[in-house]
Amino acid sequence: RGEYPKRTAVSHDGRHVCAIHGNEFILLDDSLRELGRQRMEYANAATFSPDSRLIALASWNKGEIWRVDAFPKEPTNKPK
Repeated sequence: RGEYPKRTAVSHDGRHVCAIHGNEFILLDDSLRELGRQRMEYANAATFSPDSRLIALASWNKGEIWRVDAFPKEPTNKPK
């Protein structure tokens, strides 16, 4: 059985995609190569700033804002 992301967000400049899969946000470039991951329990929303330099990640009770060029290669949060 294949699994698909529950939601995606595309940067305004078209250079990045963020896929939300399970409890992870997966940042991809425009060739769909993985650039990094961040883990958050109950991950459910991502959006890019109008200039595509920032990405906001959210769950039902937490939020984080990252510079796209500083997005973690490996999740900084350990699974619970």
